[in-house]
Amino acid sequence: MKKVYRKKFDAKAKAAKVKIAKKSGGDQFKNLKEWVAFYKEHERLPSTKILCSSCKKKATSMFGDNLKRTLPRFGSIEGLLTKFECSDCRKAKAPVKEKKVKVPKRINSEDGSITEKSNSAKEYLTLDEIEDRKEKVRATLPKFNPDFKPIPYDINNEDDVIELTKTACQRPDIFLDYGCPECPFYQYCVCAVKSDKLRNKKSPNSLRRK
Repeated sequence: MKKVYRKKFDAKAKAAKVKIAKKSGGDQFKNLKEWVAFYKEHERLPSTKILCSSCKKKATSMFGDNLKRTLPRFGSIEGLLTKFECSDCRKAKAPVKEKKVKVPKRINSEDGSITEKSNSAKEYLTLDEIEDRKEKVRATLPKFNPDFKPIPYDINNEDDVIELTKTACQRPDIFLDYGCPECPFYQYCVCAVKSDKLRNKKSPNSLRRK
């Protein structure tokens, strides 16, 4: 399958994308006409996920190769946005498959005895099953927040140092080479490996912070 590369949005398209996505809140049914018009103009959806038409709860990734492959099954972008169902809903509606019983192979050995060997046939996943597995993996990944700002810490502040060192050593290089007393966090450190012993190596003056 030929890989689909997404074209970059210009400033006007980005503004329209943000406006539509913010208005819908991840639910394409709230402003379906705007979603359809955006796709017809840019060949991409204003959001990377669409909501299930059945449960109206679970969102599924729909962009790039997955979008190009899924769209023909629904005939049009309107059909995709209004009829697409998540994997859980599809499985709930699908008929129960009969479990195949694997019959062991019987092998005659040279001495005349009969041994049984399990028939381990290879199982192949469909494209939908592959996408379902991808969704499960994506659900376990931490969510990226582009608006997150780093929290500043002051190594001379007792509360900040306690917060930093209560779970891990912040300067394992100094701990291993010179010992805890040479570390700038030493005074307020609460790390479990904290020690008063110095190593044999002589520490440079640049490490000392009083």
